Parts: sequence; C-alpha cells; structure tokens
Amino acid sequence: MRDTSAKGTRTVGDKLNISAHELNASGGAADTIAGDLADPLKQAVSDAEDAGSALRHWEVGTELTAVAERWGVALEKLCDRIRDHADGLRLVARGHAINEQDVSSKFKGWA
Repeated sequence: MRDTSAKGTRTVGDKLNISAHELNASGGAADTIAGDLADPLKQAVSDAEDAGSALRHWEVGTELTAVAERWGVALEKLCDRIRDHADGLRLVARGHAINEQDVSSKFKGWA
C-alpha cells in the first residue's frame, strides 16, 4: 500500500514503528483475551449440547447437538490461534530486542 498524500512516495511500512514493549504488552493482552474467552465459550457449547440432548426426540435436537460440537471445535481452535498469536508477538519482541542490542554493540566506541 502506498501513501501518496505526503511529499514523495512512501510505503505504509516506512511509518511503522512498534516497540518491543508494545509487542510484549499485545502478547499479554492476547493471552488474557484467550483466557477470558475459554470458560464462557465452553459453557455456551455445553449449554447448546444440553439443549440438544433435551430435544433429542426432535430433529432440531440432533441438529443442535451437531452444531454445538462443530462450534466447540471451532471456538477451541480460535482460542488456540489467539494464544499462538500471543506467542508470535512475544517472539517478534525478543527478536526486536536482540536486533537493538546487536546494532548497539556494533556502534560502541564510535563516539
């Protein structure tokens, strides 16, 4: 994506600057979100399964149970992906910090 509104032509990436601290904080926030979602999502799936069981003699009961099972798998994967993204954000933050230290060490003694 190009930003042509400013003088010259620059890419959006030219303006992107995210600190290691912000990346770590975002990773923590993602972990918190995944943790906060886990129990309510499990409860929602369990409630849907219970409703499906209660209505098992009706066609809708079987369908509701099947939907609950599919949603249970999908929502569990969602929480896992959020946790994976949290790990990825922290990994990028560590890499950022290592790069900062490496660059800093290369310029020591230049002043």
